[in-house]
Amino acid sequence: VAGGALSGATVSAPATAQARVLAHAAAAISRRPGTIVIERQRSTWSGPRGSTGSDVVTYVTASAAGGRDERDFSSAGGSRAGFQSLNVGNKLELYDPLNRTIYETSLRAWERAVRRQMAASAGPGSRTSSVTFSMSSPTPGRLSVIAQQLRRHLYRVAGPATVSGRSALKLVPIHRTLRLSAHSFEIFGTYYVTPRSYEPIREVFPQITISWLTYRVLPYTAANRWLVSLSARHPGAHIVHGATAYLRASQTQGTTGIRHHR
Repeated sequence: VAGGALSGATVSAPATAQARVLAHAAAAISRRPGTIVIERQRSTWSGPRGSTGSDVVTYVTASAAGGRDERDFSSAGGSRAGFQSLNVGNKLELYDPLNRTIYETSLRAWERAVRRQMAASAGPGSRTSSVTFSMSSPTPGRLSVIAQQLRRHLYRVAGPATVSGRSALKLVPIHRTLRLSAHSFEIFGTYYVTPRSYEPIREVFPQITISWLTYRVLPYTAANRWLVSLSARHPGAHIVHGATAYLRASQTQGTTGIRHHR
């Protein structure tokens, strides 16, 4: 290991060198208090007839010093260009570019609105009170999962590689799938990082490829906090409060930024 990079690494590299690379790769994508992380990501799906499409999404994750005031901001591209959502604790916001409107509600109010909608759709006797909800941030969450997997040494260094003309280190999972319980599995992809900074470049699954077009870590300063404020990004936008309006707008966009679990 020289300069923080594994030089000429192979699967037979010393265990200490392997462990050091995995530790650096995990640290590079771990959230740190007092920072704002910007990711621009392209996801591509492939099948027997080749690529079936791609979507570009920007994610911004901010955490103030001490781990307080954590924010997750997402901006979708492709067919949903301009869609933006922000999760801050119990507060949910969504920006609709078609009418330049910011919709605001709370997570609790949104939960109640979803339950009402589910009950109306399912009809009498349906059980919606047992449904619980949690915040979902696709890309920051995915990198957190990868970091945990790296710390558990569930990857091995397969050596240097080239990804779209860029020098990279190839990290291969020890298991493609790992059973967590009778009904759940942990899925792994081949993960590529930069040789010295260990920032993410690409994650490859059999039918999905995730490419990081941008990965930047900025200080959590007053000048940068506008990145995770929809009202600051759109100062002339109309603001509408209420869970029903938020739910309707989020469903129009095709996503809510939230997932529910039974």
